[in-house]
Amino acid sequence: MSQNNVQIRKGQVKVGIIGCGEMGAMHAACLNQIERVKLIGVCDTDRVKANALGEQYGVAVYSHYKDLIEQDKIESIYICTRATSHKKLIDYALKNNRHVFCEKPLVPSPQDIYSLVPRIKENKAKFMIGFNHRWAPVVCKAKEVMKKYNFRPLIANFIFSFPHFLHGYQGTVEEGGILQSLGVHIFDLVRHLLEDEISCGFCFLGRLRLKDPYTDDSAVAVVRLDKNPTLVTLNFHDHCSPSYIEEKGRTVHVELFGSDGVIKIENLTTLTAHFDKSTASFNVGPYDRMHSWGYFAEDNHFINCILRGVEPTPSFRDAVLATLWIDALKQSALKNKIFTLCKHELILNEMQLLHKY
Repeated sequence: MSQNNVQIRKGQVKVGIIGCGEMGAMHAACLNQIERVKLIGVCDTDRVKANALGEQYGVAVYSHYKDLIEQDKIESIYICTRATSHKKLIDYALKNNRHVFCEKPLVPSPQDIYSLVPRIKENKAKFMIGFNHRWAPVVCKAKEVMKKYNFRPLIANFIFSFPHFLHGYQGTVEEGGILQSLGVHIFDLVRHLLEDEISCGFCFLGRLRLKDPYTDDSAVAVVRLDKNPTLVTLNFHDHCSPSYIEEKGRTVHVELFGSDGVIKIENLTTLTAHFDKSTASFNVGPYDRMHSWGYFAEDNHFINCILRGVEPTPSFRDAVLATLWIDALKQSALKNKIFTLCKHELILNEMQLLHKY
């Protein structure tokens, strides 16, 4: 049955949120605005955060993830915790036949993927990874313009800039530092925007600001695409001032240079396209984090996929590929050599069996 002919089920999707920090609160706010969602409960080991979010939306509060997942009313689980906890939470939610939305990154290392593949293969529940930038209106507009002009870039530059944030848990070795925090986003955006796979890459990592016990806070990489002869540069770090970022969401900069034009994402509200000596600027609306960063659109997509019984994107495969490429770039920086995904051939072969993804 085509997606155009699928039947939309009746009723609301009943959701539980695990993790009541920044991302849990963001998704709760988004889901609260979607008519066909009913938030049932929230969970966090930090009782203060859990109580605050539960009280805000008038829902039950849980201290242990199993208690929330096992609730009969729950259909879907949002995982908004640290990456080191994702594997056990995904596994238990799928074991209980819950649809899963998981914030990025999927897991800290490729080794964590092996036990999840069988669970995904045997389960009919929906799975979606939280690569929100795919759903940012400015990115959607860029894809629309590229399609209209049949534009294929030869050179692509991607920059992700954030104010200092890696001095917290995200900067630890266990959580992966800059590669896991921002690298997975930028890799997914490259694949999504350029509609191609990455064939090989080389990376430099640097700890330019932080000291022990934290890991790298800066990364620069060059990658080559598979089908198209595009060279891509990646630059991501946490060295921005808050005032720079807060002005229209200057977290993402993308420049695409082709033989017949240039497309530039200047911030999360403005896109500029240069073709045939003419320039067109597109303002995709006022800046607010919920919509400009794509959070509301991705949550609405996930809920609609559950209601329609279709597979959401970004998928488990997208999450795995981002994880594998982050590991490949880490190895590139450590060994000072170009890397591909050859060492992960076993995982990739398993992925070929996941027809629904």
